[in-house]
Amino acid sequence: MRKIKKLAAYTMAFVMAATTISIPAGTVKAGEVTQEYVILAKNDKGYDKAEDVCGDAIVETADELEDNNILVAEMTEKEAEKLEKDKNIVLVEEDIPFEASTIDDITVDLSGEQETEEVEVQKQTESVSEDITESQSVEEATEEVLIEKVTEEPTTATKKDTKKNQKKDKKKDKKSSSAQNSKDLKMSLKEQRKTNSTNIDVRDQWNIDAVSANEQEYKQAGDQIRVAVMDTGVSASEDINVAGRVNFIEGEEDVNPLYEDVSGHGTSVASVIAAKDNNIGVTGINPYVQLYSVKVLDDNRKTSLSSVIKGIYWCIENDIDIINMSFGTNVKSEILEQVIKDAEEKGILLIAAAGNQGQDAESNIEYPAAFEEVIAVGAINPAGTTSEISSVGSELELMAPGEDIPATGYFDEIIETDGTSMAAPHVAGVASVLWAKDRSRSNTFIRALLNASAKPMDKNGGNGVVDLNYALSVYDDFAASYVEDMKNPEEIVSDNPGKIEAYDDEEVHASWGSTNHQNAVGLYDETSQYELNVIKIGAKIPDTASYLKYSHGKTDSFHGHYNYIANYMYVMRMARICQKKGMTEALKTAKYPCKGDGEAQIYNGIKELNKHWDTVLKGYTVNNLNKARVLVGIATHIGMDTYAHKAYVKDSYGCWTEHISGSSKQDSTSYVSNRWTCAKGIAYDIVDVWHENIEPDGWEFYQLDHDKNKFRLFKLKTYCESADKNSYNIDTTWYDNRTAEKYVAEIEY
Repeated sequence: MRKIKKLAAYTMAFVMAATTISIPAGTVKAGEVTQEYVILAKNDKGYDKAEDVCGDAIVETADELEDNNILVAEMTEKEAEKLEKDKNIVLVEEDIPFEASTIDDITVDLSGEQETEEVEVQKQTESVSEDITESQSVEEATEEVLIEKVTEEPTTATKKDTKKNQKKDKKKDKKSSSAQNSKDLKMSLKEQRKTNSTNIDVRDQWNIDAVSANEQEYKQAGDQIRVAVMDTGVSASEDINVAGRVNFIEGEEDVNPLYEDVSGHGTSVASVIAAKDNNIGVTGINPYVQLYSVKVLDDNRKTSLSSVIKGIYWCIENDIDIINMSFGTNVKSEILEQVIKDAEEKGILLIAAAGNQGQDAESNIEYPAAFEEVIAVGAINPAGTTSEISSVGSELELMAPGEDIPATGYFDEIIETDGTSMAAPHVAGVASVLWAKDRSRSNTFIRALLNASAKPMDKNGGNGVVDLNYALSVYDDFAASYVEDMKNPEEIVSDNPGKIEAYDDEEVHASWGSTNHQNAVGLYDETSQYELNVIKIGAKIPDTASYLKYSHGKTDSFHGHYNYIANYMYVMRMARICQKKGMTEALKTAKYPCKGDGEAQIYNGIKELNKHWDTVLKGYTVNNLNKARVLVGIATHIGMDTYAHKAYVKDSYGCWTEHISGSSKQDSTSYVSNRWTCAKGIAYDIVDVWHENIEPDGWEFYQLDHDKNKFRLFKLKTYCESADKNSYNIDTTWYDNRTAEKYVAEIEY
């Protein structure tokens, strides 16, 4: 049943033609350009009529649109103009694009700089590979000489057996030595990563201190406020609790939350608001909010008007209190303006990034921040002045830190990021703390309090920098005198007497711990953000591509099923060959480690993937190196999914037969959280294997944090022994103690 929303705009008089208009399919003439338009109907009747008129031209009819008399159709400009004249249609607008308000161009880098990076990586890899090949050639040549001598000498059967056994022993010793060397190197990398891991004390985060929000004690009291981050998604994390998720990107309905946010933008934004105070990474302004991930931006951090509309109406229907929108466009949309009015009238506090167009123009605040109902947030730098990248103008309302912001990155690592994208969530976080004191207060009350308590700035700083402590100190006085719709509520309390502090470089970066910034961030040591994003595309694709999505007996090898160790090794071997010789050669020559049902599935899936590189790597350079990186991501997905789908816990009889897969708990980072720690660990290990040009093997599944008393992996022993017996033989007890065989009682070790 369609819910009819009576929009304020509907009360306006529209002088429109009353003639019926139709856009029959197939009437577009050759050479005419069509594009997608958003259509806002006047009422239920108007929507039904628009449906009939547009027919097959309709491309979008999601519930969030239909319930509000909105649809999206593809047509020519003339057809759109004609349709808008119908008396039952309010507005017809282009489905305009939006982009995240960040200055980090980390997803689309087609410049010579990227080509240089690729050449350097290629040279390093070839150099390592040549060294290995030469070393192997010497040993193989030695073996060939021994064989020749054996065949030339007239020997007895005993001598032949002796030589044969010597050769076998030599090969066995060689493999054992290689496995031991692999273990030593990989264990060294694992230990180094644990040593380098770090977090920032909330009292040392300059950006949190700048908005006076670094005292956590008072935040635990009060109601939980529902904050929606409309962005690129929020990847599953130990450091950020996500109360609910919705994904409006086509084809991503089944994406595992572990891989939801390829660009990392939404996760970073969410961390500023709500990262937990738990000795992992950063700490957000209010870890006690109920955070919701509303994915409307794609992996390239772009979206359309229709997706933004869907996201906002979802927030209305789900009783969200605060919406953070760290994206924008220069194009004003009357339809979006009406949707924004709907949200504001429903009591939602709307906060948006002002944009990153700099201060050259007199007024360049982007939409939706420029709308009257939205708090437009600009950025300050550590020096306490308006950031050079921040848009300014009369619509600018509040300021917050937007340069050198520590935030949560891939797998809870700390990154730095810039832009008004990062300024907006500071305001959202502060607003959530204030609102939690009394949830019955209105969105207009919270907005007025934020403005009244801000630290004043210069002419380009709106009402000033948001200040949580001062807002709390004047809260009671402000509440006692505040009246809805009153004029000049900022005059209720005295101007904030505080001064905007300047932070030097040491204060901004020294808080990252005893190790320097480069060492502290682990994955980002040797991995550029560009490369990491391509790997994340690969990690996500088994959940998005129809030819790799989970299908029992067809593609489940990409999701931790069958011999997951062999499947992982096979894909990594393909990646290494692809990097040097291309995908065709990788499919032709890569060897599956053992006999198993996974080989055919992996081969056929990657073969199909090889037909879709333009789609998979949209926005990235399509070359052998990036194809190989995608394969590394797929290998990562296999490894991580193992801990989601092949983990077993004790059943009621004390046996390790309780299968987590298939339950709602399998993708939860909090249920048997040790699984998530191991999943992150294997992701790190796989990237290390890739960078160090090490042979993939069973040691990636040798996770130091795998507690045998909390969970076990199905057939870990069997699969490792089959795919990589040499690694298994080095530490059989470890593997045996962490394996689960179906219907077999727990063994007492």
